[in-house]
Amino acid sequence: MTTTAPTSPAKRLILKVDGMTCGHCEATVTGGIKQIPGVLSADASAAAGQVTIAYEGSPRVDEYRKAVTALGYKPVGELDSSSISRREERRAALELKLLAWSVLWTIPVLVLHYGGFMHETWALWTAFACATILQPTSAITYYRAAIASLRRRMSNMDVLVSIGIAAGYLYATLTAFFPATFDPHSSMEFFEAATLLICFIRFGKWIEARSRSNAASAMDALLSLTPTRARKLNADGSVQEVSIDEVKPGDKLVVLPGDSFPVDGFVKAGESSANEALISGESMPVPKSYGDRVIAGSTNGAGKLTITVAGVGANTAIAKIVQLVEAAQASRAPAQRMADRISNVFVPLVVLIAVGSGVYWGGFTDVAFSRVLTHVIGVLVIACPCALGIAVPAAIMIGSGSSLRKGILVKDGGALEKLSKLDRIVFDKTGTLTSGAPKLSAAFVADDVDEREALATLLRLASDSTHPLSRAAIEHVNGRGIAPANIEGRTEETSGMGTILRSDARVYIFGSAALLEREGVKIDALAAKTDAERSKGASISYLAHDGRVLGAFAFRDPMRPKAKELVARIHAAGIRTAMISGDHEAAARAIAAEAGVNDVIAQAKPEDKIAAIKRWQAEGESVGMVGDGVNDAPALAQADVSIAIGGGSDVASETGSIVLMSGGVGRLGTAIDISRRVRSGIKVNLFASLIYNAVGIPLAAGLGTLISPGLVIPAGFAALAMVLSDASVALGSLHLASRLRKL
Repeated sequence: MTTTAPTSPAKRLILKVDGMTCGHCEATVTGGIKQIPGVLSADASAAAGQVTIAYEGSPRVDEYRKAVTALGYKPVGELDSSSISRREERRAALELKLLAWSVLWTIPVLVLHYGGFMHETWALWTAFACATILQPTSAITYYRAAIASLRRRMSNMDVLVSIGIAAGYLYATLTAFFPATFDPHSSMEFFEAATLLICFIRFGKWIEARSRSNAASAMDALLSLTPTRARKLNADGSVQEVSIDEVKPGDKLVVLPGDSFPVDGFVKAGESSANEALISGESMPVPKSYGDRVIAGSTNGAGKLTITVAGVGANTAIAKIVQLVEAAQASRAPAQRMADRISNVFVPLVVLIAVGSGVYWGGFTDVAFSRVLTHVIGVLVIACPCALGIAVPAAIMIGSGSSLRKGILVKDGGALEKLSKLDRIVFDKTGTLTSGAPKLSAAFVADDVDEREALATLLRLASDSTHPLSRAAIEHVNGRGIAPANIEGRTEETSGMGTILRSDARVYIFGSAALLEREGVKIDALAAKTDAERSKGASISYLAHDGRVLGAFAFRDPMRPKAKELVARIHAAGIRTAMISGDHEAAARAIAAEAGVNDVIAQAKPEDKIAAIKRWQAEGESVGMVGDGVNDAPALAQADVSIAIGGGSDVASETGSIVLMSGGVGRLGTAIDISRRVRSGIKVNLFASLIYNAVGIPLAAGLGTLISPGLVIPAGFAALAMVLSDASVALGSLHLASRLRKL
C-alpha cells in the first residue's frame, strides 16, 4: 500500500513491506531505499510493516518496490482502503496455515523420538522425510531472507534462525546417511530439533501477526465507517449504484437519509444535517445546505442531499488521519533509538558467542560433537533480536491506536513518549484555555442615551465587521429582538481596534479605548463604570457618535468547562503550567487565576512566546506547548512537544505533533495518561526482552552446566524460549491495551 503523508513540507510516501522482523531488517530496507536517486531519507519499521520515504521530484514507486524485493522482502500491493487491518489478518491467516503445516510434520517426529522408536531404521527415515518436507515449505522463507541479508553484508534474526535450522537438519541427515562416521544415536534428536525450531518460530510469527492485526483495529474501525458503494447521479438524471472505486472528484452523488457519506464533498442540493462525531467528537448534528462541506464516514440526517465529490479513498479527511497515525507508528521514539543501538551489535555478538561456545566445548572438553552442536544451535536460536526490535514500536502502536479512539491524533510516535516526561506545559489563552468565542457580559450606556437606540447603532456597526467582539455583539443584540439602525454610510475596519462608520458629516465608532482616543473621543464618563468588569479580565469596547461616548460594552471570553479541572490534573501529575497571552495584563491574570495556572506572561508577541519557551528549556525543563495550531505555530515548533486544538475536516493539516481532535483542551489529561502508560509499557517490554536474552544466551551456551551438569537446553526448546520472548512482548502490549481501554 502506498499513501502520501500530508503533513510535512517534504514529499513523503509510505510503502507497506512484509517480512521485516527486527532492527537489522529495518536497516537493510532503509539502506536499500536510500540508494535510489531522489530519495532524501527512509525510515523502515518492522513493527508497523512499512517504510516511510521522503523524496524530491516524482516518486519512483516501481524502483522502491524492486529494491525491497531484491533485498528479500515483499512490497505489498494496493489495498482496499476500507480495511487497514485486512492485510494483517491475511498475514495472520497465512502464518496460522504455515504453523499448522509445521505441526503436522513435527508431531510424527516427536512420537517417534519419545515413543521408543528412535533407534529403529524405519523411524529414522520417517523423521528424515518429515524434516525434509518442511525445508522447502515452512523454512524456505527464512533461508531466502537470510541469503538476501548476507548479500548486503548484513545479518539479522533470519540469519541466526536459518543457521540453526540448517545445522540441525544437515547434521541429522549426515548421521542418518553415514552412521559409521557420525553418532547415529543423535540423528532423531536433531531431526526433532530442526522440526521444532521451524514449528516454534512459526508460532512466534503467528503471535506477532495477530498483535499487528489487533493494533490496526483502531484505524480499521475508522475506515470501516466509509461505505464501499455510492449512488451516482448521471447526466440524464438517473441514479446508479456503483463501487466507490468508480467514483472520481467532480462526480455528483445522492446521499439518502441515514446513509453514511462515502466521500468528502460539498452539498450541491438539498438540506439536512450530519453527525460528524467521528472527527469533531461533537454528538450534536451539524446543519448542511448548499456549499457546506461533508466528510466521508459521517452520517447524513433526515434530508436527502446531492453532493459534489471532492475527495475519494486515500484523499478523504478520514484516510489522511489514518495515514498520519501509520506514519506516527513507524516513527522513531527516543527509547527506540537506544534499542536500535543494541540491535546493531546484537547479531554479530550472538554469532561470536555461538562460535566461542563451540570452540570451548569442542576444543577444551571431551563432550560429544552432538553436545557441542546443541550449544552452538541453542545460542543462535535462543537469541531474539525481534523482541528487542518490537518492544518500543509495539507500545507506540497500541498507544497511538488507543489515542485515536479517544479523539487524540498522534502524528509523531516520539511525541507520545516525550509527553510523559514533560516538566512544564504552556497554554495559549484564547481558544485554548478559553472558548475563543467571547460573549457580551455587560453593557453600560450614558445617562441621557436610550439603551435600545444605542444597541441598534451597535448592531449596525458590528454587522460590517468580522471581529470576534463584533460577532459577540451581534449575537447579544439579536437576542434582544432589536433591528439595526438605519444608517447609510461607508465603514472602515481598523486592524484589531474597531470599526468606524462615516455617514455624511457624522462619525460612528465602535472599538477600543485606543481607537476612540486616536479619534479624539474622551471615555472618562463611562470608564469608571467598567472598572469592575475590567478587573475580572473583561475586554472593554466603546460606542461613540460625533465625539460623544454612547455606551461601553464588556466582553469576556469564557473559560473552557474542563480547563480548571485539567490544570489541577496536570499539577497532580507533577507538571508545572504557564499561560502566555497577547491580551492585557488584567484579562490574562484573571483567566490564569480562575484556571489555577502557575505562571502568566501577558501582552506577549509571537517572538515573546518563543523566548519564554527557550528560557525554560535552557533551565533544563522539557516544555510542551498547547495552542490553536495556526497563530501559535512558531511557539509550537520551538516546544519539545507541540499540542494543537483541532476539529473538523481539516484536523489532519493542524500544526502539532499531537492534535486534540475532540473534547477540546480537556483531552490533554487523557493524552498525558496514555503517554505515561505507554512509557511504562515500553519499559516493561524492553526489560522483558533484555533480561530474557541476558539469561537465555548464557544458559544455551552451556554456563548452566556449572550449576548442574544436566542443565543443557535442547536446540528445539531453545527455539521455544525464543518464542516465549516474543510472546512476553506481545502479552505486555496486550496488557497495555487493556490498561488504556480503562481510561
